[in-house]
Amino acid sequence: MSEQGSKPLPRFDDLKNRVTAAIGLAAVSLFALWFGSWVLAIYLALLVCIMMMEMNAMCQHHGSLCASGGLVAIVGAVAAVLLGAISPLYAMMAMLPTLGTIWWLNDRKLDWRPIIGMAMIVFGALAVYHLREREGVGTVVWLVACVVAADTGGYFFGRKLGGPKLWTKISPKKTWSGFVGGVILSIICTAIFALLLDGQMGSFIFLGILIAVFALIGDLLESAAKRFYGVKDSGTILPGHGGLLDRFDGLSLVVIVFWVMSSIGVINMTQLYTSLPL
Repeated sequence: MSEQGSKPLPRFDDLKNRVTAAIGLAAVSLFALWFGSWVLAIYLALLVCIMMMEMNAMCQHHGSLCASGGLVAIVGAVAAVLLGAISPLYAMMAMLPTLGTIWWLNDRKLDWRPIIGMAMIVFGALAVYHLREREGVGTVVWLVACVVAADTGGYFFGRKLGGPKLWTKISPKKTWSGFVGGVILSIICTAIFALLLDGQMGSFIFLGILIAVFALIGDLLESAAKRFYGVKDSGTILPGHGGLLDRFDGLSLVVIVFWVMSSIGVINMTQLYTSLPL
């Protein structure tokens, strides 16, 4: 029973659409990840272009970003990803003049939300690219799989069990049972990868919990933005999911965090397993 008493919990009416869209997106993404290099860079640039269009639509709906500024943001973000594939420094060099131009076109005003959103989108894409090049396809697939597992656990446990809400003002549908379910499925997923890679089980499980937590934080950040801008979904490109931002919100923060941790030497994935088939 739900917290409304006799009212039944939401059904899984959108499950078929969610699964179909997820499988299609996963197939294309795996193809790009496998080839890497310029194939992956171009694919990520395309995803960034779509996500920036979704973000601009939300911002312009609210009136916080002019149309010309939104166009510059899209072009600048795509350029930052393509240049950032060469070096992250080039991405920063592309972002700074882009933000300056947007500020000028937007009557010398710039809401901090689009800046944070653009940075998350661009550096999330760059994190995927550089983690794939540095740590290998298997590491990126593991991160994505754990985020998907956490999201799936949150979806099923939350709808089936219901219970106390996690943060009603930000995301009315999220529950503590969903969060716990997400952590459980992320742990199971990462344990499977640890077995497949002959890895250190304890370290993998700890990182699996970390993935679930940061995936939730990323999801809540996007939910907060959508609440502020007064929209339900960032877009409609993925049936059952909404927009690409709705699908990649948690993953973006996860890969950024792991990219930073890998870059400063906090973690070294090649030391956590002894065999890597991908």
